[in-house]
Amino acid sequence: MVVFYLLFTLLAGALAGCLAHLVRAVFNLYPDKISSTRWVNILVSSDYSIEDDLLGVEFDEYSGYYKLFSARNLKISVVIWTGMAFVFFALYPDYQGLCDFIDSLFTGVADLAVSRWNTLRLY
Repeated sequence: MVVFYLLFTLLAGALAGCLAHLVRAVFNLYPDKISSTRWVNILVSSDYSIEDDLLGVEFDEYSGYYKLFSARNLKISVVIWTGMAFVFFALYPDYQGLCDFIDSLFTGVADLAVSRWNTLRLY
């Protein structure tokens, strides 16, 4: 049973990482990198940080925006968010409460799907 909850945590972390990657790339109003010099970007830019430099996040060469169509950026985001989900799962003080919540979530979705299937009408 614990394996099921770990797989659920893995899936939830991966989906959160994909969503975070999409939000950072699409809703980015200002360029992250303002210079070609690494330390100038770290010190001056508000969106570019030392974590971006250490992880190797890819940005557009000309405009400095976060790359949406970069598999590396997607992998970095998914790994970070999945790690945070596992840390939350491991450090959650009420383990049984989290398991009950996940069980009720799946039960509710299954009941909703069955009720929608039963009320489906084909004309």
